[in-house]
Amino acid sequence: VAARCGVPIVPMGIGGSENAMPKGRNFIYPVKVHLVVGEPIMPPARKESGRVSRKAVQQTTLELREVLQDLYDKAQVRAGNQNQYDRAVEPPPMD
Repeated sequence: VAARCGVPIVPMGIGGSENAMPKGRNFIYPVKVHLVVGEPIMPPARKESGRVSRKAVQQTTLELREVLQDLYDKAQVRAGNQNQYDRAVEPPPMD
């Protein structure tokens, strides 16, 4: 959608929101959440045909995935919840 409209993607990580409705609870509780906003990422450029190459979309998706994970980790730390994500594990390949 961002590539079609030519607008940047603004990545954000949210930490602490999982405490708003703990497992087994039926109500949402007011909790403090932490939002970390990243730098805008420009979508891949469109070709003369108006389409975006699949490779460019995959590269942007990988970049966005890494940025989002980093922002989420930072937000979780600020919220007092250490994320258990292991960066040594490679994400699955995109086909």
